[in-house]
Amino acid sequence: MTEDPQKQHEDTDDDEPTGAEPILSPWMKTVILWSVILLLIAGGAAATYFGAREVLRAKASMDWPTTQGKIIESSVERETRRRKPGESGSLNQRIFRAKILYEYQVDEATLTGTRIAYVKKKRIKVKGDDTSSIDRILAEAHAQGIVDRYPKGKSVSVYYKPDNPKVCLLEPGLGLQAFVAPVIGVFIFIIGGIIAWAAITGARDKQ
Repeated sequence: MTEDPQKQHEDTDDDEPTGAEPILSPWMKTVILWSVILLLIAGGAAATYFGAREVLRAKASMDWPTTQGKIIESSVERETRRRKPGESGSLNQRIFRAKILYEYQVDEATLTGTRIAYVKKKRIKVKGDDTSSIDRILAEAHAQGIVDRYPKGKSVSVYYKPDNPKVCLLEPGLGLQAFVAPVIGVFIFIIGGIIAWAAITGARDKQ
């Protein structure tokens, strides 16, 4: 008995592979998606919290009590470090840092501090190893300017937090730079929330 060629062809088609298996299962995709969402939300919340705390401290520092202090170390530090994951630019980054250390007394306790202000950076990064670059000159000049303003042996007024004298600084006040961290934190938090809302909506539509 001869089999129908049409049937033979259909049977052969059924035996052929339908395609490669997907690399990630739907379950794994869901896990990865929600891991990213939780990372964004948690990171944004943390940046917002710590950034807002710095803003409040910077604002409150205007009313902090002061005590007499003295600069005991003042120098420009130069170091080269490897580029961190996620950063752009050259593999090596040169850092210029104004190292300021001062000593002060509160209630007969001798304390030390390094913070100059809440709104000014003490460390400047330079991409690459070109020692003649404009970035290098500006970064080194910025650090040297801080050192010149606070030379070793200079008497200074130290502002300290009343309930925690170890929290201190030399230049109180609030500037626009203090808002950078909390604003970025809120933005990241919102992005995480939008992605979460889109994922939940998409899952409902599939059902």
